[in-house]
Amino acid sequence: MLTKEIIDILKKVHFLAKDQKQQRYKSDEIQEFDLSDIDIDKLFFERESSELLKFLSLQDYKTALIILTVMYIGSDYIPETEEEYEKRMEYNYDNPEDPIPAPSLRCANPNALLKEWLPMIEHSGSYKKHGKNIVVDQIYGKELALDEYLEKSFVILGI
Repeated sequence: MLTKEIIDILKKVHFLAKDQKQQRYKSDEIQEFDLSDIDIDKLFFERESSELLKFLSLQDYKTALIILTVMYIGSDYIPETEEEYEKRMEYNYDNPEDPIPAPSLRCANPNALLKEWLPMIEHSGSYKKHGKNIVVDQIYGKELALDEYLEKSFVILGI
């Protein structure tokens, strides 16, 4: 599943997402604005001229779904259950001189993880029913955090 071609596509999506975020949000300042100041035409133009959106739109349904799944792995994957977390935290509280470290984010079998998550993601959003465009829109809708989600998923999946 994580072929060289898919990995190259994921890296390109990461690059484009990071570049778009840097171009769009050059200033670290939080700027106040009034909703009446929003220029809908400008937002539409920015979306339609986005290299990220263009690249995502070129992918087939299966590839777009893999990108979406990898994005969600980076967003939502936790390497331990809540019960394991509670036990580790309790032990660490009682034994501060010899704490158990948090488990590595890196999973042992990236393809198995992807295989497990793909059907869950596909069915949770009815993406198969609605097609590639909704998958692309879902990915693009996370543009502000997409680069960070992918960076985390790269660690998890060993990319």
